[in-house]
Amino acid sequence: MARSKRILVTNRAGIGDVILSTSVLRGLKEKFPDSHLALLVGTNVFDLMVGLPFIDEVITYERDQDSLFRIVKQVWRYDVAICLDFTYRSALLAFLAAIPVRAGLRHKRGIFLTHATERDPKQEEIYEPYNFANIIKRTTGIELTGDLTKLEVGAATVQDRQKVDTLFTQAGIKEKMPVIAIVPFSSANAKNWPLEAIQQLIVQLKAEHDYTVVLLGAHNERDQAAVLQGAENWLGLTTLTEMAEILRRCQLFIGHCSGPIHLAAAVGVPIVALYGATSSLHWAPKNHTAVVEHPMSCTPCDATGFQCSHKQCMKSITVEEVLKACEKFGVLHEVQGGI
Repeated sequence: MARSKRILVTNRAGIGDVILSTSVLRGLKEKFPDSHLALLVGTNVFDLMVGLPFIDEVITYERDQDSLFRIVKQVWRYDVAICLDFTYRSALLAFLAAIPVRAGLRHKRGIFLTHATERDPKQEEIYEPYNFANIIKRTTGIELTGDLTKLEVGAATVQDRQKVDTLFTQAGIKEKMPVIAIVPFSSANAKNWPLEAIQQLIVQLKAEHDYTVVLLGAHNERDQAAVLQGAENWLGLTTLTEMAEILRRCQLFIGHCSGPIHLAAAVGVPIVALYGATSSLHWAPKNHTAVVEHPMSCTPCDATGFQCSHKQCMKSITVEEVLKACEKFGVLHEVQGGI
């Protein structure tokens, strides 16, 4: 393995999963500095990965849009393929490309892998980048050392900065004005903090601490967020790279287990992370992060598909607890008439 020249890493999973793998990709490049390291991802995260100095090539593949054989030709006879995702086609692609070492989780696709392993039974207690590293070690013998908690995304472009400048200007946000970003929704309702609590938080952040609050997320969530008053509703108005630039300008990020929370971690903004349906040990960022959670006997429930009828783990988180977590970063300040 030490002589490997061309390494393909596949991660066609969600936005957060790809961002969580960046520390592992950096570790692989440090281990094999002379290698050509290619990353296969979905088109939605391409812009976030382009420009990272430890990735030599970013390849995109969408099942319903691209020819599998175009990718096979592009990575033909690479030395190593490491499948960090669970998808069937990633392993099939590596097999069809005649890559001699094909490693990853077995996950119903072991026939296409030469080096397969099972899920770690303790994975919920391990931060995901270290789960990735453990998969690589168990399958290939490559051991990644050092700190894997530092995540990265590509730098903002001139166009990204100009778009964010426009959004800030239209909202009346001037330079050095304090801004807090909130992502009100995630991929599963069980992971979300109630909108009523978010509304109370917005009111207190504005009235008692004089913060401008911006709401970020996907376009299909924009109408749901319309009930939240007193904040700038920017859901669906930004690309991921523009969202990253907004977060770089914020004093704090508040959100659940979702892609944006890992994006916030990658740009280094302090985070207040609200967890319950998923394991904070497994998924919560480790740097500049205050976790607020009330684990229950059924926590985490993501392994069962978030089949939850009560959401008590999230409903039990109070606005006061979230504000107290914000105070850990020294970003809250009282205004005239405040608490």
